[in-house]
Amino acid sequence: MKLTILTDIGLKLDLPEWKEILSEFDVDIYHDTTPDLVVERSEGAEILLTNKVVITPEHLKQLPEVKYIIMASTGTNVVDLNYCHANNIWCSNVPAYSTNSVAQLVFSHILNIYTRAEHYSQKNRKGAWSSTTDFCYADSPIYELTDKTIGIVGLGAIGQRVAKIAMAFGMNVVALSSKATLPDSLLAVADNTAGSIRVAKDKDDFYSSCDIITLHCPLSENNAKMINAASIEKMKEGVIIVNTARGGLIDEADMRKALDSGKVGAFAADVISVEPAQKDNPIMDHPNAFITPHNAWMSEEALYRLNITIINNIKTYLKTGEPINKV
Repeated sequence: MKLTILTDIGLKLDLPEWKEILSEFDVDIYHDTTPDLVVERSEGAEILLTNKVVITPEHLKQLPEVKYIIMASTGTNVVDLNYCHANNIWCSNVPAYSTNSVAQLVFSHILNIYTRAEHYSQKNRKGAWSSTTDFCYADSPIYELTDKTIGIVGLGAIGQRVAKIAMAFGMNVVALSSKATLPDSLLAVADNTAGSIRVAKDKDDFYSSCDIITLHCPLSENNAKMINAASIEKMKEGVIIVNTARGGLIDEADMRKALDSGKVGAFAADVISVEPAQKDNPIMDHPNAFITPHNAWMSEEALYRLNITIINNIKTYLKTGEPINKV
């Protein structure tokens, strides 16, 4: 049986568990695969493994032997699931493996902005503290998270984890969610911390209430560029916006203008509209933009969970004819 790994990004193929399972296959492994090479590299394979390499119906029509597609991610937008279901091709993803890792980066960004940790580290490297006679040094204000209001778009696994951390800091949480009621687990956290949580009445209520807004929703036709000049205008002056979901949720030209004017005090993101980053991206060089290179999911612990889940999906497919995490 042939397995084609169209991209090995995120895979830890030196794990003993991988070596064991790969020994059962005729395997082709590629670091990355462009769209024009998908068919050529996948010919004869029963199983395809992808991450961000898109596999289209046009590809699959030329690959009749494909019976199972593994997405080494939680998101499933790289595969046309309707086509696969109609043509008896199993698909699986890896749910919730990066929840803790992404939530951790969200607060890394927020804390960096509120405490100015990077700013002061850079200043110290340039001798700012050592050149003063004072025991302390400050040229930029720092703030506490307690009593601030954080708005969370989307209450999936990551959104809920961010909400729990926020309430542990004593923050007030406002959720913009398709869910009409809050999960009991979040209400229990609110009962046992100084923080609070509620669902926004509507988008206007949400945008106007928040000191910080963080995005944790899928990208769709309905919410593409939801953070734009019109929505930013409804927000508080100096609002902080964090995006670890999808770059397409942000109108980056509008974000640049809002950063320039100070309407948005800071923008932090782990994703942008075109990846890898392009030199002409309007936000990358702004001093109040803090952009990490789409690696929130790549903590060592998260990568281990990702890989073990993929391996278990393959083992179960070989044993039963279908994977565990079917989508």
